Amino acid sequence: MRTETETPPPRTRERTVDKREVFQRHALFHPLTPQEIEFLATYSRVEHFAKGTTIFSVDDALKAFEDSDDVTSLTHTAGLINPFMVSSGLSDKQADLDGLFDPSFTKDYAERASG
Repeated sequence: MRTETETPPPRTRERTVDKREVFQRHALFHPLTPQEIEFLATYSRVEHFAKGTTIFSVDDALKAFEDSDDVTSLTHTAGLINPFMVSSGLSDKQADLDGLFDPSFTKDYAERASG
């Protein structure tokens, strides 16, 4: 464990990302003006994910909201996790899962990206 007085480990060299270019090329941001792109670029940050992290495709993200008996279904997986949360003492009772997952943003994005 590192104390506050110790120097943090050196960061690995990361590729520089031109956020403005990313916003300009992505269909979701096409309707934005150059000033709006500039605003986003100024206040956004680049996020690096751990090795093995999966970023869903639009189709996979939409499929995750469907009810199924597959672990890729959000509702199915939440149903599996719910009893574990209680049995492990992390929760006093199972959570109400009705309406927990809202696909509206993902569906809106999918429509905009395909058009």
